[in-house]
This record gives sequence, structure tokens and C-alpha cells, in this order.
Amino acid sequence: MKGIFSRISAIALTLSLFSGNGAFYACADTVINEYGTIDLSEETIELDMEDFDALYMPEIPKINVSDAENGYFYGDFIDKNNRAVYDALKELTDKPSEETVTVKFPETVKVNLSALPNSESYTEEDQEKLYKTLMSNCKCGRDCILFDYPEVFWLDPNLMSINLINTSYSYNRIQNYYTLKIGGIIINPKLCEFCDSVDSANEMMKQLDEAVENFEIHGDKLYDRLLDVYTQIAERTYYDSSKSYAHTAIGALVNEGVVCEGYSKALKLICDREKIPCVLVFGNFDSTAMTAHMWNYIQMDDGKWYAVDLTWDDVDGENGKILKTENFLKGSSAFYQKHSPEKDFLGTIFTYPDISEEDYSFSQQTTTSSTVSVTEPTTTVTTVPPVIDGDFNLDGRVDIADAIICSRTVCGDVSGYNCDFDKDGIIDIFDFVMFRKYLINTI
Repeated sequence: MKGIFSRISAIALTLSLFSGNGAFYACADTVINEYGTIDLSEETIELDMEDFDALYMPEIPKINVSDAENGYFYGDFIDKNNRAVYDALKELTDKPSEETVTVKFPETVKVNLSALPNSESYTEEDQEKLYKTLMSNCKCGRDCILFDYPEVFWLDPNLMSINLINTSYSYNRIQNYYTLKIGGIIINPKLCEFCDSVDSANEMMKQLDEAVENFEIHGDKLYDRLLDVYTQIAERTYYDSSKSYAHTAIGALVNEGVVCEGYSKALKLICDREKIPCVLVFGNFDSTAMTAHMWNYIQMDDGKWYAVDLTWDDVDGENGKILKTENFLKGSSAFYQKHSPEKDFLGTIFTYPDISEEDYSFSQQTTTSSTVSVTEPTTTVTTVPPVIDGDFNLDGRVDIADAIICSRTVCGDVSGYNCDFDKDGIIDIFDFVMFRKYLINTI
């Protein structure tokens, strides 16, 4: 009889497991899991990019850009949490501020750890897992703001930090791990090095807004108007990597002296004002030398996207010419011979618009000369020209980094660099030998 009752009890227990008995599940959950809250609001996590390229980002949201009307902002195509970060930082586009920005995640962030932060058992592996998880939920949003809104020139992304809010945890007693749940973050914006105060950043913002607003454009057709913008920016500035603001539109529209980022961001700001679809493109990335380049894709009136590289076309009065149009509204067949777009922006994955294979074709070639002549050079100060013989990575100087690029290009390890040093139309070992001799004599 005892055996019968035992079997009946076992069957009853089994049936209760499948019957959705709430009391049983609640009891089992209490036995297996421990729940609690934890205050991590004082735990500051830096968002610097040091050694970030060595980190693998789990489930990085893919970012797409659309060629639909008004659909060319990278931020329109990111996941909910990164979009929340994007929207929060978007408030900073109107006025510089170092006041904290609170972001509530639409989807709770979860990460499994062997111990909770600030505990004695918390390991470096736990810390790395938490960092990667947080970055995958906020870095894309941060990067998209910087690409979509060049007017946020004053924000230094590498000095930003975050604090965690609305944090709780559960502890699985059987499997011996914690699940940390994060409901949001507090972002601590920081000024870049050339803005010594919020007041000075606001003054620069005012000057930039005025420069964009008062930028006069001439021409009836879109092609002519774009070429006028292209020419005016080249006339206003020159390539100079020594300026503290060289990576921003400030160096092209307010002051003088920019690198490729400054040229590209200035062009995008004017295109944005004119409602011309325009995006920033990151490419020609050399992970060894840690150098890269930036240019623009622009959507024209035929509905197709084309590439422009004002950095390489601004010759700053050399030989009486201020501008070339060798890299103006080009298709992939010509442009990709020297440009290689990079979709991986240190963990943020961009999918750029597909550009036309052929160059832009315009009906009335009223302004089609390959150069624009001037009687005087743009400036009289000593500048770093955009292209120097042997400056393959376009950093404004010729050094061992260029030798590495030349060597790797000749060996076929990298592409996108014009290492034809002997100007014979072929990139081969003779270019490296000649450049090496030139570099030794120069040093």
C-alpha cells in the first residue's frame, strides 16, 4: 500500500509541475534564485577607445543608411537602446553642455557575471563582459550622433563616461552566477581640448551656426550649386593637421586649418542646410599605422549616390589652382581605385549607401573644367598640403609609417594607397626601393 501511495504522490508531483501551479513555481524560484537591487550610480565607466579594436563586441547592432527622402541619418536604423542614447545626445546639438544626460533603456540590459561589481569576487573578466555589454548598447548611438550631426564638434567621445541606474540582480544558486539587470545610464559629456569652457564652446557654436546660415550658394542646377560649395570651402581653408580644431567643421567654416574630417563635416553641414542627402564615410583604414581617411557620399537629383573627396581636391593655390575635381561626384569605378570604405568603425558597423558605378552625368556642362584658377594662393601662411610626395597615409608628414604602408601595398596586404612613388603608373618593388632611399636621405 505504501508503494501505491508513493507512486500516487510522485504522479501528483509530476502533474503539478506541468499544471502551471503558481504556488509551486514561486516556491521553486525562491529556492533556486535570489533577487535584489544594487546601487551602481557611483560606478563610473569610461568610454575611451584605448585598445577597443582588440575587443569583440557581442551582438553589435547593424547600422544601415537609406536613400529614401529624409532617411539618410544613421541614427534612424539602430536598435532601441542605442536609439535612446542617440535621442538623448541629440539634445546637445543645440547647445553645448557638460550637464549629465539620463537615458532609460527601452529594453533592459542583462549580463551574466560570476560576481557583482564592487564585490571582492568581481573579476577582470566580469568587468570586461560588463564593459562590452554596455558599449554594445550605447556606442552605436554615440557614434551615429557624431556622424549625423557635425555641429556637435565640442563633444569629446573619448572623455565621456557613464554611470549605471535602475540596476538589480538575480543569483542562480544552482548554476552559481549573477544576472545583472541595467535599466539605464547617466552620460557625462566632456568638452574637447580646444574648448576650455562651456562658454567658449557656446561662442564657437554661435559662430558656426552663423557661418552655415550665411553661406551663400550660387547656381541653378544642383551640380553647379554643389561645385560652388565645394569651391568656397576650398577657398576658405587649407589642410593643416596642427590645428586643435582640425577634425571639426570649425576649421573650414569659422577659422582656417583642417584635415579630412573637417572638410567632410563642413560639406555635410552645408548639404544638410540645403536638404541634400549627404553622409560621412570612414575608410582607407590602416590598423597597423592607425590612420584613416574621411569623405562624403551625396545623393544627386537622379536618385543615385556619388562620392566626393574635398580633402584630396583642395590644392590650396598650388600652381595657381585652388581646386581639382578629380574626386567630385565620382562613381565606384573611378573612386574606389584610391578609396576603400571601411564598414567597421571600431566596433560600430556601418552599411553605407551603394554609390553609382559611373560618375555623375549632368545635362549642361557649364562648369566642368577640371580646375578652378585663382591669381593668388588661398593663404600666405605655411601649411601642410593635402598631398606630399611619399605621404601615403595623408597625415601631413613623410615618415616610417609611410614606408610601412608602401611595403604592405607593394606586397598586396593593403589597398587604397597611391604608392606609385616613381610615377611610372605601376606600384611595384621599385617604388618601395626608391622611397626607402628618399626617406633615409630625408631623415
